[in-house]
Amino acid sequence: EYIAFVDADDIIHPKFVEILLELCEKYQCDAAQCDFLSVDKNSVRLPLTLRQSVAFYDNRQAMYELCCGRNRTQFSIAWNKIYKRRLFDEIRYPIGKIHEDEFTTYQVLWNIKKMAVTSQYLYYYLQRSDSITGGDLCRRRLDVLEAFKKRLSFLKEKELDEEYQCTLITFQDLLEKYDNKFVRTELVEEKEWIKKQLLSVTQ
Repeated sequence: EYIAFVDADDIIHPKFVEILLELCEKYQCDAAQCDFLSVDKNSVRLPLTLRQSVAFYDNRQAMYELCCGRNRTQFSIAWNKIYKRRLFDEIRYPIGKIHEDEFTTYQVLWNIKKMAVTSQYLYYYLQRSDSITGGDLCRRRLDVLEAFKKRLSFLKEKELDEEYQCTLITFQDLLEKYDNKFVRTELVEEKEWIKKQLLSVTQ
């Protein structure tokens, strides 16, 4: 009935499922989300605190947080959440892509009616220097640009104008970041595309 995702080299708190499942059932939510800590292999796990704040979001509010909020990463990643299985009935992660949650999470959050978000740190994200995201930038990381273009199309279709503009700015920031890592000609097409989108917004 519920689905959660855990990366193979990460660690979850023993009460990860219990707490998030209880939030879903107690407050009749389609999904629940926790906070996470970035750790290395020698990090000490923090004990679970009994104090927690819980906030609630509908699909539009969750989409705003994912695109424009201060904690965008928490909302866009797949693995700090538990979901009603039916949210994935027509959604699958793309095969052969990295940054796969950037292709998918916004679609899932749009399907929710209500999501609970707890301040509890229940997920420990292991950062390794030799990981795909932690190592030197490789060309496969450009998959994220494709993901953002798909999200922009989705946001435009749903007439989520503020979220669309925020995502455009993030897309532009990524291009500037990647411009220092790749031969400039590799990003010419993407730069021209983003210029057209930004012009259409300002006109």
